[in-house]
Amino acid sequence: MANTEIMATLAKVRSAKVAVNQARTTAGLSPTLSTVLDEIFITLDDVENKLILQEIRAWIGQITSDGNKLKILASQIQSAITSLNQVATLVQDAATAIGVLASALAAAFSAGLIH
Repeated sequence: MANTEIMATLAKVRSAKVAVNQARTTAGLSPTLSTVLDEIFITLDDVENKLILQEIRAWIGQITSDGNKLKILASQIQSAITSLNQVATLVQDAATAIGVLASALAAAFSAGLIH
């Protein structure tokens, strides 16, 4: 169960990373938007590494925090520029998947189903 969810979340994170990385090369980005996109890419990269390492106990809280951070940053993109709505949607999807995964893992860990 958890492995399937991890793999699905990893796929969404990687898709968002590709979109954000492409958006970072857009000509004429404001310095603020460029900084936000850089921060999103770094956060997604951190989440990807955590998902790959699968150190569940150590990172449940961290990925919950990362997911919340990505939701805030995605909202900033949506407010700042409409041409990046698709990127923001992909980041939002990844953030939601991360939150769902963190909740499921926390519940499974608390129930003793995973160690």
